[in-house]
Amino acid sequence: MIVEDEIIVSEDIRMILSGNGYEIVAVVAYAEEAIIMAGRQKPDLVLMDIKLAGKMNGIEAASKIKKQMNIPIIFMTANADEETYKKVHSIDPSAYLLKPFNNNELFDSIKFALNE
Repeated sequence: MIVEDEIIVSEDIRMILSGNGYEIVAVVAYAEEAIIMAGRQKPDLVLMDIKLAGKMNGIEAASKIKKQMNIPIIFMTANADEETYKKVHSIDPSAYLLKPFNNNELFDSIKFALNE
């Protein structure tokens, strides 16, 4: 599942992943929607942006998803500040990718998170 509020970015990630054999069960832009869709779709992995449209951010959504379903989370963000880094790591993500990232970084993070 991809959680990204920038349509161009989410579509690019979706195309890259689906073109390499990954099934995308949902693409959502809001944290609240991500929590609902994760419960419905039960994805193997969530790619989560930190800054999202709406009231809740990606860190809050990831925390709820991990508590409810223990799904691996890979954060994707342009935020490299220390406070964000500490908040992200309190959730124990599978990876933390800084945008812009390359395809190899994305695939390596996914393989690690899924134990492939």
